[in-house]
Amino acid sequence: MTLAFGAWEELWADRPIDPYWQMFSRVQAAAQELPHQRLRGISTEEWGEIADLFGTVDLFDPMQVELPPSLADWQGTSEEKSGFKLQLKLDGRNRQFKEALLTTPDGNDNDYFSDLLGLEGEDAGGESSEEKSSTEAPRGDLYLFDCGYCSIDQYHHITDTGNSFAAELHGNIDPQSVCSRPVPETATDPDRNAAGYSVLEDRLVRLGDDRTDREGGNPGRWYRVLTVEVRAGEQIDVLTNLLWIEAEQICRLYKHRWSIEIVFRWLKDRMQLDRFISRDPTGVVRQTLTALIVWGLLAIFNEGGEQFSPKKLWRKLQAAMHQALFDLGRRYQQSLDPPA
Repeated sequence: MTLAFGAWEELWADRPIDPYWQMFSRVQAAAQELPHQRLRGISTEEWGEIADLFGTVDLFDPMQVELPPSLADWQGTSEEKSGFKLQLKLDGRNRQFKEALLTTPDGNDNDYFSDLLGLEGEDAGGESSEEKSSTEAPRGDLYLFDCGYCSIDQYHHITDTGNSFAAELHGNIDPQSVCSRPVPETATDPDRNAAGYSVLEDRLVRLGDDRTDREGGNPGRWYRVLTVEVRAGEQIDVLTNLLWIEAEQICRLYKHRWSIEIVFRWLKDRMQLDRFISRDPTGVVRQTLTALIVWGLLAIFNEGGEQFSPKKLWRKLQAAMHQALFDLGRRYQQSLDPPA
């Protein structure tokens, strides 16, 4: 985990929280060793297709957390915007937090995308982009993220390193449409599309300096935009470099990205991460780390289960804790009672 607030090192330098860091690392390492378990929200068939396509599936998303105005000074924002963002890189297979950033609430999320990706220093392997077929399956990882992480250079870097991505197209990016692709009936019919979406259009595009009306670009670097109706009257554009799989499968991938929302919802609703018990910067960090640690412990507790439901596990743990306290109290009372 990394803290992106420049002044935080000084604020908690004399208040060590090393035990929290160590516990977080140990819990996540243990969770990583678990057999594959799925987050709720995607069927066994859908997950099987996703897992078979790629070596690693990583999900990215930020969560806005509001802080009380009394913390605005050290957090470096105004009282009206006091808060921070929890930027997560989540393993799509076993729910492990692979990377977590605490960042300021304003500004562009893309400023942190490079750190989350961790692709610095990687070079494109094998054939160059010009030599690859547009239908060749890349060997690499898959990254699923929202439109907040919008950088054409990063999209190029992901592509050039042999990895894949699917994300909602940001409104500031204007791709150049080159040609349309046929859309199968199963992809246009939401009742037959396993994701429940309807693909309205599928087209090949060029981005940035690779546009066909510019010189100096990479003529072999292609992307794809799907116009998708996710619900009645709501459409989105999905940008991807996955040229070799069906539109319906891309819809499934995009749907899988929403699994990270389960994590955010649980952190807020169950761990009350938006209700801090401390007014001290160190206390905020400790509570955030504790919430992430508990998530990992729940994953370990559910070892062997096909689906990972934090809500169900939380209720089960609460019941078990109440029973343990009751049994402890009864044994204590029996030790005080005089023998008959």
